[in-house]
Amino acid sequence: MNMTTETDTIIPTPENEMDRLVSGPRLLEILWDEASRPSIRWLRDQQRRRSIPFMRVGRLIWFCPRQVKDHMAQWQLRARERRSLRRPPFKTEVQAMHAVGAVSAVQQ
Repeated sequence: MNMTTETDTIIPTPENEMDRLVSGPRLLEILWDEASRPSIRWLRDQQRRRSIPFMRVGRLIWFCPRQVKDHMAQWQLRARERRSLRRPPFKTEVQAMHAVGAVSAVQQ
């Protein structure tokens, strides 16, 4: 008796692979479309810098796409927060008038 169920023939798709361990090239396929996909070299560089979560099993490297996606979302939020803490790249009118007034006072 040969009984197969629907779960035996599940075709891997990005939706059902989000919580599985996948290789580097497969991670890039899951998280990015072909037009915007970074290179495997970029991924290995991020791995070497410990910028993204990964798991080493023996000499093989595995990634959990959901963890990487969540980590990159947090990474993006932290970058926005750092940018918002910076001073504006331009002087306000008041700052410019004070600078001019200070220069003219020094020249007198």
